[in-house]
Amino acid sequence: MLRALILSATLCLYCTTSAVAQSSEALALQGSKAWGAFRCAGLAKSMSDMDEHLRLTSVGYKNASAFVEAYQQGRIQQGDIERHIASGVILELSNEPVDFVVARIALTAEENAQFLAGNGQPLTNLQASVAFTNQNCRHL
Repeated sequence: MLRALILSATLCLYCTTSAVAQSSEALALQGSKAWGAFRCAGLAKSMSDMDEHLRLTSVGYKNASAFVEAYQQGRIQQGDIERHIASGVILELSNEPVDFVVARIALTAEENAQFLAGNGQPLTNLQASVAFTNQNCRHL
């Protein structure tokens, strides 16, 4: 019984330590993944694929929330932000509530995805579908 209790306490300590000890770069990569997921969600919306839009929005929200919280706590080094984070994310970072910042990042990324064609016009369904495939959105 004592052995089981010690093993359980050790595992619990290990799990807590590994979650807290996430590196600055790993946290920055979560921000990058969030931007990609939100952009892909915008493409899915352009394709009228609402199931994929919701899935990708959820992936983006989860990663963006962890990233923004870590950023606000000062756990991400500036070099990792500069290497991994899109300018659209950097421009939205602030000390506002996490959900507010995440919503602004999501909106910026989806708007960015709507105009990937570069001609100032929203993407057609076909253009969105090609971009969705080229960006490997189904693998996020």
